[in-house]
Amino acid sequence: MLYSLYKYVISDDFLHLMMVRKGRKLVARCIPNLEKKNAEDVVMLVLKRLQVLLKKDPQDEGLMVLHDPVVRTIQSCDLKSLVQFLSTVLSETDTASQALQNKFGSSVVCTLIHRGEVLYKDTSPLDIDNQLQTEWCQFVHDLARLIVCGNVVLFSSFRCQFVHDLASILATVPLESLVKPKLPQTTISGHFDRLLNKKQIASLEDKLKVIAEPQAVS
Repeated sequence: MLYSLYKYVISDDFLHLMMVRKGRKLVARCIPNLEKKNAEDVVMLVLKRLQVLLKKDPQDEGLMVLHDPVVRTIQSCDLKSLVQFLSTVLSETDTASQALQNKFGSSVVCTLIHRGEVLYKDTSPLDIDNQLQTEWCQFVHDLARLIVCGNVVLFSSFRCQFVHDLASILATVPLESLVKPKLPQTTISGHFDRLLNKKQIASLEDKLKVIAEPQAVS
C-alpha cells in the first residue's frame, strides 16, 4: 500500500497534487513512512518544483506543512544525496533567491547547509569523495556571493563548487528580504567559516545573522 502511495505521489500529477491543501498534507504524511530512498525521491520532486511552489505560496501559508518531513529527510541523507538536492535548488538562480525570502524555502536551504557541516565534522577527509566535495564547496561559495551582491573574492582553488554557488546566490538577496528559517542552525556560520576566506565571511556577517542565529528574546 505504501509503495502504491509512493508511485501516486511521484506521478505526473505531483505538481497538481501540491497545489491543493489536501495534496500537500498527503505528501507530508507520506514522506516519513517511506523507505529512505523513496522519501528522498519525493523530497527531490519538491525541490525540483520549488520555484513554482514558492510563487504559489508567497505568504508561507501552505508549504510549511512539509517542513518537518522534508527537514528530517535532509538531515539523514548522505553527501551524494545532499549534493543532488543542492544541485536541484541551484539549477535556476531565481529558485534559491526566492527560497531565501520564504520561510519554508529558507528552512530548506539552511537545513542543507547544516547537514553539510554535520557530514564534514563526522566524516574523515579521506572518506569524502573528492568530486562531491568540490561540487559542494562551490555551491556554498556561490550562495555566499549572492548574499553579498557579488562583492566576494573567489577562491583560487575550485575545490568548493557548491560553496561558491551558494555565496553567489545569497549576494542577490537584499538583507531586508531574507527570511529566518523555522529552526535556525548556528552550524551554518561554522560551515561558511570552514570553507570561505576571512574577507568573504566578513561580507556575509550581517546576512548570516538572519539565517543562522535564533531570534532574540525580548
